[in-house]
This record gives sequence, C-alpha cells and structure tokens, in this order.
Amino acid sequence: MNSFHEFDGSKARIEKDGKNFVAKCECGWSSDPVSSGEGAVVEFEKHVKSDPKHEIRKKEGGKSFGSVFLGLLFLGYAVSPGIIPYSVPIVGWLDNIFALVFGILFLRKGWNGKSPREVLTGIF
Repeated sequence: MNSFHEFDGSKARIEKDGKNFVAKCECGWSSDPVSSGEGAVVEFEKHVKSDPKHEIRKKEGGKSFGSVFLGLLFLGYAVSPGIIPYSVPIVGWLDNIFALVFGILFLRKGWNGKSPREVLTGIF
C-alpha cells in the first residue's frame, strides 16, 4: 500500500513495510517504522514543522535558486561566443542552441521549485 500525504506545501509517500508504515518525504527524509499509517503521517508532519529546509522553501516562494542559477549560466553561455567558434559549420551554433534550450528549461522549472536533479530527471 502506497499513499501520498501533503502538509504545509511538502509531500510524502506513506509506504507499508511489512507490518509497519514509513513516511518518505520529498526532501529525502524517512521516518522510523511505526505501527499505523496515521502514525507515519504524524511523524511526517512533525518533520515538516521542525526541519528548517521546509521553512526556507516556504519563504523562498517555492523557487529553486540552484536551478535558476544554472539557467542563468546556460543563458550566459548561449549569448557568449562559446567554446566552439561559429566558423565551424553547424557545430559552432549547435552548442549555443543546446545552452539556450537548457537555460530556458532550468529557469522555468527552477522558478516553479524544481531542483536541478528534478529538472535533469524530467529530461532524461
């Protein structure tokens, strides 16, 4: 049995592990095994209230600054001359096109709160 629980903008998956239940937060935290699904939900809610990572995410308005920063770096590379000169046919422009696409993607997804790992997982 797997179910999902959302609390204060954070999400967790509640999984049955044998006779016990475990809550797994999207931030990577996992609860200790407890005897009921409700107990796992309570543990998850305690985690969200006490973990400063969740407070920071709420204050940031859901933006992932790592993804936004990478997006800006990619866009900066796209408008710079780049490593491969433009005089090389096709390849000279291809690296800049990829940098532009990745820059826009990282900015869009990062602005919506996706971490760089989540952005890359969505691509590949």
